[in-house]
Amino acid sequence: MAMISRVLLRTRPIDFVDAMAKQPAERLSEVAEDFHVKGFQQELRRAHQQFQKGDVNGAITAVKKVLTESSAYIEIQFKGTLQLGELEVYQLMKSTEPQARVPEKKIETALKLCSMAKREPRYLHRAAQLQRSAAELAVAVQKTFGFLMIWRGHQKRGDDPLFLAFLSFQVHESLLVVYRRYRQALRLAQATAKSRYRSVTSRPLAEMAVTIGMLARVLESCDLTEIARPYNQSAFEIIRFAAEIASEAGSMDDLFSAVMLARTLERDKNGDIFKWVRSIIEQWPKDSEYRKNAEELMQRTRARLDGAQFEGDIETTPARCTTIF
Repeated sequence: MAMISRVLLRTRPIDFVDAMAKQPAERLSEVAEDFHVKGFQQELRRAHQQFQKGDVNGAITAVKKVLTESSAYIEIQFKGTLQLGELEVYQLMKSTEPQARVPEKKIETALKLCSMAKREPRYLHRAAQLQRSAAELAVAVQKTFGFLMIWRGHQKRGDDPLFLAFLSFQVHESLLVVYRRYRQALRLAQATAKSRYRSVTSRPLAEMAVTIGMLARVLESCDLTEIARPYNQSAFEIIRFAAEIASEAGSMDDLFSAVMLARTLERDKNGDIFKWVRSIIEQWPKDSEYRKNAEELMQRTRARLDGAQFEGDIETTPARCTTIF
């Protein structure tokens, strides 16, 4: 592959045109379209690298440029819209805007993806449905967090029993909504496991796992540990599945994303999730940029668990469970 890349880069445009002139007309169209798609994919990858280096605004501008120029290619439009949504969510979390807008932004992106892939192509339709399910779960969890915090505050103060009973009812109803969204998400994840269209579902599955993990931490913060335990286990299983899909598809970017998101589910440096993350990272070549970046992020995560803070950190609460790159 590296040799082919070098040959193409060294070939003069006029020589390439002369060589392709001998091919059938339909073959020329296929080659031109293939080069367009690969070019857009490379631009999206460069935008992701800009984001990793801290240039969020530059990355957003680059993705928007690709979306403007690639209207004929649904796969590029889908991937670019998803990438832009992730960048805008990160930008929103770094801002002074109300963090309740984060789940709303995720819903907005998910609905755009569902509109693009209503039924076809099937593999994008599956990914869009997972993204929407994860976003709807995030919205439900955000609302539940608000009720739980109010209920917990009044419970600790020993306020009016009647008002506390009313709040308890609100919490119960909110938890039922979350549970229904959670069951829906699980059914989609289980269907994805049996689907031949699962190759592009790693990222939405990882997003789903993080939201479920966020729910578990909200419950733990209110001393509802027994209720939280199955959610924690489920989140870990789904994110391992997301990593497995990324490995099957040969996508190191998606595998890296899933593994690094997994570390946000853990609060014990010697816990099972950290051990799993470590085992995956150790399989990567020592001189790999992915491994170097992962080890640096893991080191920071362990330091944060010990109380350290780093420049650019997002102040987190249980309702603000996200990866800090």
